[in-house]
Amino acid sequence: MLGLLVLAGPARAQKNHVTFTLGSSSIDFPSADPSTIFSIAANENPIFISVKSSAKTTWNVSVLAGGDLLSGSDTIPISNVSWTATGASFVGGTLSSTVSRTVGSGEQNASGTLSFFFANSWNYPAGAYEQTITFTVMAF
Repeated sequence: MLGLLVLAGPARAQKNHVTFTLGSSSIDFPSADPSTIFSIAANENPIFISVKSSAKTTWNVSVLAGGDLLSGSDTIPISNVSWTATGASFVGGTLSSTVSRTVGSGEQNASGTLSFFFANSWNYPAGAYEQTITFTVMAF
């Protein structure tokens, strides 16, 4: 059985008149049989995301993982976690611990959802895996 926990932050941040809100501070993936479930949806899906600007400001939201998923000495590449997005300003992607991935960008207020998925496989040792992912808001 494989259970995963991914911590996300910050849930709410403000930078240069831009407020970023993420509807959950953590996500976890339930255990599932890799023979029948190839992509595991996070229990918290979909997660609300919002960017609000009090002035005409261009903004960009990106995400970077702190490393691979860890359970003791066992690891699973963080690239096995991906997300889809709703809302015109937001895009889907795959997590990385070396390259910040764009979650969204725009010039006005925007809201939508992110849904996270884990690529399931028999190759992973059972365990409770964790990793921190950091969302960064840039305002220009």
